[in-house]
Amino acid sequence: MNGVLHICLTIGDLDVELARLEKAGDKIVSPAKGGLEGNRCVWIHDPDGNRIELMEMAADCLQYCAIRALT
Repeated sequence: MNGVLHICLTIGDLDVELARLEKAGDKIVSPAKGGLEGNRCVWIHDPDGNRIELMEMAADCLQYCAIRALT
């Protein structure tokens, strides 16, 4: 399959963003959960049905370790 399957947006505080989205009436597709890399995420859909991942990255997650190693 070609094309974009989803996009991921990093956010500072997942709980604050979830509260804002729920207050606005947006549907959260999955509950907040932690991943193996230490990050927390939820899934939502945009009005066209595209999947969007919202991720709060942990300070010591693999992604930040890789970025620090490259700089």
